[in-house]
Amino acid sequence: MRLETRPVVSPKRLPLDFAKIIAHRRANRVAAWTYTTASNNHMLDIKRAIDAENQFNERHRLEDRMRLGGVPAHITRPILEALLKGKK
Repeated sequence: MRLETRPVVSPKRLPLDFAKIIAHRRANRVAAWTYTTASNNHMLDIKRAIDAENQFNERHRLEDRMRLGGVPAHITRPILEALLKGKK
């Protein structure tokens, strides 16, 4: 059995501006990635700021509840006595 050999055909030459097209597409992808990353960072910064403010408000609310008269005496008295015994 004999294999027929075909003549080698070179592939079509790419247009000369093909490199420019590739570079343009890559630049667009990089710009899109940069924009997405910046947007995510901005959203995370907003979330961190909101979390910090919420933590401050929650701490203030809890401290306010622990002030004298905020919680009934039968609950706060044992806590305060335990705290005072621990400091001696």
